[in-house]
Amino acid sequence: IERAFVGLLECKSLELPTSLHGSHYQNHTVTTNKAAGRREGDTVTKKELKMYKVYKLEIRSIEDSILELQTVLENVSSKPITDEQTNHNAFLVDKQSDLVLKKLELEDKLMIARANLIESHEQIEGAIEKLNEPIERTVLRMRYINDMKWEEICVHIDYEWAQMHRIHNKALKNMSRIET
Repeated sequence: IERAFVGLLECKSLELPTSLHGSHYQNHTVTTNKAAGRREGDTVTKKELKMYKVYKLEIRSIEDSILELQTVLENVSSKPITDEQTNHNAFLVDKQSDLVLKKLELEDKLMIARANLIESHEQIEGAIEKLNEPIERTVLRMRYINDMKWEEICVHIDYEWAQMHRIHNKALKNMSRIET
């Protein structure tokens, strides 16, 4: 299992926290957005604002999968093995090993997704902070960081739908001129 996990990590690039997987893995790394080509001086696009939401959904999905696997692992390991099942024992050990490997792979994916989310959040917050108008900053934060629906934003800021969209479009236009 350890060899397989180390093999998974060797094809990546971000320091793994020792507390997660033990000191054997402290020198291995995983890839994030920054390593994937984002440069200083780039502007934040609407697509990148939307990707923040995708990262959050991905994290929730991976966390759910890990919990499901953990439940299956607990069920497999808690079942007593009888004498009749001794021949079947090797199969159960293999199945359990496969489940442990899958869980480790998902934990690795989760760490990458969290790193991407943090990086994306820092990038978006930095760009939003550079906007001059407080209402533009508020609308963008509500929509992209807080994941609010348009209707909720209108109620919260007490603006009509059309006015709120004009503010949003102006904020995006102003943000496209700002270098992060």
